Amino acid sequence: MSIELVGIILIGGLLLLLALGVEIAIAMGVMASLGFIFIIGKPQIQIPWTAWLTMNSFNLLAMSLFIFMGTMFANTGVVHPFLPGRINGLVVCLEDWHPPLSVPVLSLGLCLVPV
Repeated sequence: MSIELVGIILIGGLLLLLALGVEIAIAMGVMASLGFIFIIGKPQIQIPWTAWLTMNSFNLLAMSLFIFMGTMFANTGVVHPFLPGRINGLVVCLEDWHPPLSVPVLSLGLCLVPV
């Protein structure tokens, strides 16, 4: 089977799964697994191994934990007593706008301010 034909079959299968109402992550995973089997021809045990090696990254863990920390600080109000007046007002303004993003946006913004 040529690569062009496999590509057309995989894209058609993806569109069919999406039309049937399957979630996009599941549809893409199924079609990627089928493409991996048809094109590369490796054993199926290679699929979870490759996924594990891709996701086993310190950078991905650090980013998600930083976002989780900012959300916890924003929702519990732990940071408000330690902030001066203007910055505390900015945090309250950001919480009114979008609560989960208030502390991460503020911390990234303060990193841009020259000392």
